[in-house]
Amino acid sequence: LETRVRGVLKSVDLEDDIIRLGLRSSIDGEEDGDLQARLLAARSEFRRRLEGSSIESFVDPFDPDRYSQHASILENLVFGSILERAISRMDPTSRPYMRQVLRQCGLDIVLYDIGRAIAETLVELFSGLEPDNPLLDQINLMQAEELPDYQAALSRTASLSFEQASAADQQSFLRLAFDYVEPQHRLGLLDDEVKARIVEARRSFAENLPEDYRDAFAFYDPAEYNPGASVQDNILFGRIASGMAEAVEQVDALLDATLDAVDLKAAIFQLGLRFNAGSGGKRLSIAQRQKLALARALVKQPDLLIVNRALTALGADGQRKIIDEVLRRARGGEGHTFGVIWVLANPDLADRFDTVLEFDKGALTRATQSSQPAPDGEQPMAEPA
Repeated sequence: LETRVRGVLKSVDLEDDIIRLGLRSSIDGEEDGDLQARLLAARSEFRRRLEGSSIESFVDPFDPDRYSQHASILENLVFGSILERAISRMDPTSRPYMRQVLRQCGLDIVLYDIGRAIAETLVELFSGLEPDNPLLDQINLMQAEELPDYQAALSRTASLSFEQASAADQQSFLRLAFDYVEPQHRLGLLDDEVKARIVEARRSFAENLPEDYRDAFAFYDPAEYNPGASVQDNILFGRIASGMAEAVEQVDALLDATLDAVDLKAAIFQLGLRFNAGSGGKRLSIAQRQKLALARALVKQPDLLIVNRALTALGADGQRKIIDEVLRRARGGEGHTFGVIWVLANPDLADRFDTVLEFDKGALTRATQSSQPAPDGEQPMAEPA
């Protein structure tokens, strides 16, 4: 069954997507101990291939002693991950312990001011826009509907010091600062001194963590697998410098080569198959959901496949690639022949089929027979398409 499923997913151009979903997954449990060891071996192999290469600067590694430029302020402070079993009870941005660490390291006022500066910039740029304005999609530090709330908070705190601001306003601005990533947001709000103080606070946070919090965090350790982080983060052990041209594509290519070298593709594919797609597949893109629906039909090995504008989220090249692969299967490419009736969203792809029927306002206007022979080694379609 797994062999058939993987073949079908490859036919609908979903195999790589499933592997990417596997890389986004995390594993936490003794039953995955062997896989964790293999992923640590993949980390070593990836680092060996990366060091000295032309793309070495495309990965910002996790280093306990330095600020990670492509991670958020909160990620740099915690320098680890919150374990899934603790997520429901652990929000480090609002816990007294985090506030205590910030205060001891002199960062509470600094981050409050950074949060206010972020809010001032976003309010100035985006307030007053209509709700459906596409520019609002560019806000990723707050929700568009939060703009009026932050505008009001700015007014309330305009003449107040950090200590005079209400706890709610302090928390609102701190949360903005926690999500700030300098290379991504580019507001020039972090200097070397503040970064050094954040690294100092990182050490204090880990060393003095209260006993009842110790099972909630997994801190980054170059020699250990982090069960709260994704598989990809564990292999890269750093962040991709996404602001650099082609960084994501080239790092992904090196990651793929690493997985092949350590024979991990099949295991990552299995993790991807276990990925929780959410209710109605809401955690998948529209294109992925359309491909998955087609794969679901193909894996049943139908005698007649009827497809009604099933790939509208894909471009012409993407549709052509999948249609050609489905027709290869239909002609017996996998040992099973079946008929195909395909209602095309793009009529330019009609030349792929043996028979083309054209309709206008529900009436058949023309029927044409393709003059193209079936590809070498393949049988004619069992049913006209």
